[in-house]
This record gives sequence, C-alpha cells and structure tokens, in this order.
Amino acid sequence: MITSVFKKSTPLNYSLVVILILVFFFMFQIKDPSWVTSYFLAFQKVSLLCFILASFFMINFIVKKNGLSKDNGYSILFYLLFILFFPTIFNNSNVIYANFFILLALRRLISLQSLKASKEKIFDAAFWIFVASLFQFWSILFIILVYISIIFHVSRDYRNWVLPFIALLAVTILFYMTSLILNIDAIAFIQEKAVIDFRIDYFKNNYENASTFNLHRCSVIFCYFDANDAIKQASNCTFFVQESCSLFFYSRFCLYHFAK
Repeated sequence: MITSVFKKSTPLNYSLVVILILVFFFMFQIKDPSWVTSYFLAFQKVSLLCFILASFFMINFIVKKNGLSKDNGYSILFYLLFILFFPTIFNNSNVIYANFFILLALRRLISLQSLKASKEKIFDAAFWIFVASLFQFWSILFIILVYISIIFHVSRDYRNWVLPFIALLAVTILFYMTSLILNIDAIAFIQEKAVIDFRIDYFKNNYENASTFNLHRCSVIFCYFDANDAIKQASNCTFFVQESCSLFFYSRFCLYHFAK
C-alpha cells in the first residue's frame, strides 16, 4: 500500500507527509505541555516546526531539481521515517537548525556539477556548513565534501581551494559581532560545542538504538553497492578518479554515522 501511494509524486504525497509530521510533532510536544504557558517556549516550538517543514521541502527540491530519483515520493517518505526513528529531535533545536543549513550546503554542492557559478556555489556551501557548525559543532566535518566536490569538478582553479577559508572568515566575523551584541562568551561557546563524546548511550531508549543499528546496516550495504556502481561507470577515468569515487561514498557514510 505504501508503495502504491509513493510510487508517483503527487500533491497527495506531500499533503500526507506534512500532516503526519504535524501530528507526530504535536503528539510528542503534548507530553510536556508546560511550553503552552510561555510565549518564548511556544515561539521556539513553532520555529522548530517551521525548520522541520522547511527541511522537508528543501529535500524534495534538491531531489527534483537535480534528478536524483525518478518521479516518485520515496525521498519524502524516508525523511518522515527518519524523523520517526529518532523522535527526540523534536526537542533538539540545535540538530534541527544544523540539519537545515547542511541541506542548504548540499543543495549548492550537488548543483556544482553544472559548472555554472562554481565559485559562488563553493562559497555558499562552505558558508552554510560553518553556520551549521555553530549549532552542532561536528557538522564542520561536512567541509570535506566541499573539497571532494572541488576535486571532482573545478580542481584546476586554485582560487576554488581558498574559498572555504574565506567563508570561514566571514562566519567568524559574523559570529564575533553577534557575540558582542548578545554578550556571549565566544571562546566558552566554542569549547562547550566542540566536545568529543564516544558514549554509546547517546540515544534515549532501546527503540532508537535498534533503529540506529538497522540504519547502519542498510547504509553499509547501500554505500558498498553505490560505490561499486560508481567505479564501474567511471571505467574511462583514471585510477585516481576511481579512488576518489570510493572515497566520496565512504566519507558520506562516515560523516553521517560518526559526526555527532
């Protein structure tokens, strides 16, 4: 039944997923209704919902704009399922904000294959990744994908290699100005965010741990076959490019599962 509903991309699919997101979001929030009596907390919950929905439409836009899948609604279905696997993110504002900015960066990186306005796209992607790292510090590891994209598409122009550092400088200046305005200790803020934690009890319950295990297993299988197909299709490329294909898919798996 699910296959019959999402095998074609229709307004019904979008409406169904949006309604389910709203239902599960409010079901999770009513467990602690204290936020209803506070205007600030209510505004925060509404902003979280807006960013979740914005991420939903961003994923759909990236998939449709770049032809990453056929005319179906599986991408938005898996987005919904991923949220339901880890419902505690409904209260984790940092993860939601960082996820949205990472999607903005990935949108620019994927469109880099057109080779149009490549410098603007590299700068934008690096900029949004560094912004995401202000909310979830280890999102900064996604900067590796920027350099992998540069290797794939525009490696001959040395200026492209410098652009991420310019984006870092821009985010640093904006963050420092914001910290001065809001009276935030910038050094303490970074030290609090940049924490290395290898605890295995990060997830809140056995359901989330089981979901993580299944996602790991599926991702390993997917990345293995995906990398093999990419290498086979790159039969006319040099050995260096073939190794880069493997590195890209392996890094995508590592960044997703080990960056916290």
